[in-house]
Amino acid sequence: KVHISYYDYFNGDLITGDLKYATNASGSWVTSTVDSTGVVGRETSIVIDSNNKIHIGYFDDTNGDLKYATNTSGSWVTLTLDDSIGIVGSAPSIAIDTSNNVHISYHDETQSYLKYVTNTSGSWVISSIDSRGDYTSLAVDSNAKVHISYSDVSNHDLQYATNVSGTWVTSTIDSTGTVGEYHSIAIDSNNKVHVGYSRNDYPNGVLKYATNQ
Repeated sequence: KVHISYYDYFNGDLITGDLKYATNASGSWVTSTVDSTGVVGRETSIVIDSNNKIHIGYFDDTNGDLKYATNTSGSWVTLTLDDSIGIVGSAPSIAIDTSNNVHISYHDETQSYLKYVTNTSGSWVISSIDSRGDYTSLAVDSNAKVHISYSDVSNHDLQYATNVSGTWVTSTIDSTGTVGEYHSIAIDSNNKVHVGYSRNDYPNGVLKYATNQ
């Protein structure tokens, strides 16, 4: 069954800015409003856990915060995960590990930091990983280790961060031209990393692929 999180900008003649959700789990398409507090949901990332419960990471435009919504309790519950000073929470990417713990990477625009939050310890813990991080994409491997591709906002390079060793280690995947702004990461059954991304040297855009397999 299909699950979609999305941003409702207009409702009739009104600018609403709501986070919405659509699914065909019942056999027909049903839409619902997840969060309508201020302008929320413009940047959204969704994942389904092993119990078919929904988890959504998204950006709160009104307050500049990272928010999270889930229906694990049977109804939608929303939380603010990072409300640091300034604009945080843009470009979120969410994933679930085999224990149904939540992992979210995102961008702190005020400090230009790549940040990461998880509830693996039982409470939400935030980490600042790299002072150059934007446009994040996150995946979790079979050992619940995290892999993040992201953009170096200063040099326009494609970067990679992982905690496989037990601490966060960052490296450059590609620094050839303007790369890293648009990318998507995935992990295979051997826990190897695959990243699809674009090189945007106008007017010669190129689709590229990187792997450490």
